[in-house]
Amino acid sequence: MEALIKLSSVMGLSLTSGVNLYATVAVVGLVSKFNMIKGLPPEFQAFDNDAVIFLAIALYLCEFAVDKIPGFDSLWDSIHTIIRPFGAALVSLTIVGEADPSVEVLTALLGSSLALATHTAKAGTRLVVNTSPEPFSNIALSVAEDVGVVGFSLLVISHPVISLIISLILLILLVWLGPGLWRGALLVLKAIVVRLYTIFSGAAAASPEALPDGIAELVDEEFSKGEPVRATIQGYLRKVKGCGRNRKGYMILTDKRILFVFRKLFRSQVKSWDLSEVEKAKLQKKLLFDILAIKSDGKFFQVIVLKNRSGLARKAHELLSGATGAEDSEAPAGRGEPRPGIVDS
Repeated sequence: MEALIKLSSVMGLSLTSGVNLYATVAVVGLVSKFNMIKGLPPEFQAFDNDAVIFLAIALYLCEFAVDKIPGFDSLWDSIHTIIRPFGAALVSLTIVGEADPSVEVLTALLGSSLALATHTAKAGTRLVVNTSPEPFSNIALSVAEDVGVVGFSLLVISHPVISLIISLILLILLVWLGPGLWRGALLVLKAIVVRLYTIFSGAAAASPEALPDGIAELVDEEFSKGEPVRATIQGYLRKVKGCGRNRKGYMILTDKRILFVFRKLFRSQVKSWDLSEVEKAKLQKKLLFDILAIKSDGKFFQVIVLKNRSGLARKAHELLSGATGAEDSEAPAGRGEPRPGIVDS
């Protein structure tokens, strides 16, 4: 039974550590210090140190505040990409206590891997929420995460068998949703690096560059009839069935169509929309990236554009707005005639 409790604790608390490490440590420390749950393994006493509890609560309060601010929450998550898995490994080793070296290594790997999985899921989910124009969904999600971490941590300690079953179910969900969430988390990391680069360098656009070979060939086939290209911009496509979440590719604008060319399953693919069917185009400026939201056939799809291509996003929006004739108060006012974009990577 003791082994089952430790396995459940390692899995459950590693999963919660990937979402909020400090809340997890604070909950375990307070429960152990005030003996709220009887029969805890003696290893849990390592968390009831006053300094550990105070530091965990202080850092949790910092995270509680930062986590409610769109953009800054993604920056905080990026900083914790290493901290949370490393912290989960330490928590797991503490729970197991003295054991065979091979068991300790496996425990550390298990704890850090599970924490990295939930951390990635959190970062990818935050990317989805941060594309919303209003801040309330971000705050609601953050509060739900806090409540979930505290509640599940208590469940892990008090009902190890039930929490173990739930942990296994969560793992299955993470595997199923994994690819899109990984792309989202990597996009957040890249967006932060690019944002810092543009702040310190002042660069607003990349140098002209050719399309990748596989994508260039597909583009040549699409435009073999001489359809002129007005703009090309690299971005990440969202809310399009069959494309996958946060799919990296190239949006290409012509006088007649919008195309998004991307690679999936080791081959180049293309999504196409007739420009005549586009009802509205909005440009939303966020802290880490810009979002081109395009409405076609009654539904919006989004292209996330990193900050080093914000000028290209504006030009693409001007072209789309000029083609649709729709005005958008969120988009920057046009300045003169739209100019063709440049190809970048």
